[in-house]
Amino acid sequence: CNFWDAKYKEELNLGSSFSFIADASHPDARYLFEENQVVFRDKDGFLRAFVIKELDDTDDGAEINTLVTCEAAMMELA
Repeated sequence: CNFWDAKYKEELNLGSSFSFIADASHPDARYLFEENQVVFRDKDGFLRAFVIKELDDTDDGAEINTLVTCEAAMMELA
């Protein structure tokens, strides 16, 4: 699934967040749903796991995109 504008933020004592925009018309976009997980490699090569918490579809007339907002999977343990 094509995605862009990926923003990973980690703050001391506040945890981390991850968001990105994905092409909602791509066949793999069906895997973007709340409580599903996203894993990526950070700039240091470590795998980071996040849980999808919010989806927001946008339609600008030419294409349909989804803003995906996630929280760290380890927060599920808190």
